[in-house]
Amino acid sequence: EQNKITELQPNGKTAQNNSPVFITTSQLCDIFQISKATVKKLVEQGLPVYSFGERGSRYLVSEVMTFTRQKRR
Repeated sequence: EQNKITELQPNGKTAQNNSPVFITTSQLCDIFQISKATVKKLVEQGLPVYSFGERGSRYLVSEVMTFTRQKRR
């Protein structure tokens, strides 16, 4: 299901079941064309990050989009 990132709606949810989409740091970097260092800075500035066990950091696409829009203002 992680490969279905290209099917996101503008609200950061999938077109199929309207459920929130969590992405990894690597996926976040690929989608937004930013480095892992930039992601770290965004987290330090307040970007919400989630951890599920030992799987590493995850980000809600909708929250990333909202956060980056607010940072542009």
